[in-house]
Amino acid sequence: MAEGIAAIYVKARLEVTERELDGLIALFRERRTYPEVRVLENGSQEIAFPRSERPDAQEGPVLEFEKEDGRYVCQISCRLVNARLAGALRLAVTKYKGNGLFHRYGDGFMMAYEYRLGTVVKITEVKGGIATVLYQYNAVERELEDLFRRDSVEREIVLLRLEIDRLLDLRTRLGTAEAKRIIDRQLCGLAASLNRLES
Repeated sequence: MAEGIAAIYVKARLEVTERELDGLIALFRERRTYPEVRVLENGSQEIAFPRSERPDAQEGPVLEFEKEDGRYVCQISCRLVNARLAGALRLAVTKYKGNGLFHRYGDGFMMAYEYRLGTVVKITEVKGGIATVLYQYNAVERELEDLFRRDSVEREIVLLRLEIDRLLDLRTRLGTAEAKRIIDRQLCGLAASLNRLES
């Protein structure tokens, strides 16, 4: 980030396991943001970032990871001017599949980056009061995959029904009890598969 640009993280959320939290702390250390970790009485953890060396710098944010059902959840809302820390937080949201809205302010413009599950889904530039969408994640490919999957399930249902009809006809034509028991077992398996696919 260039001098004079601030990043504002609004509604950013991370949810990690204990092992991922250790990795997150290591990521902050690798990015030289010098995190200070505190373990709280309830098992939650805080990651604090000390003020930078500049005398006019603000106190760094404190990220509280509350322990909930064996996972650590953090809601982030802070203003940053430390480029290294801003980059580390953005990388953390990406790597650990977080959600968030990041704003970067510069001379006469603002860039908004929206993340969902660690992926940038929208980039908007606001300049002179006019918002321009520069990028928007296109879900068409995912929707086509879902459609293909649904179509293949529907084809499998049709094939199962045809096989059930064939076995029922065969059961009617065969008179022996042993043949009927074998067909009944096959019908039970096919009926279970059909129920699973239809639900």
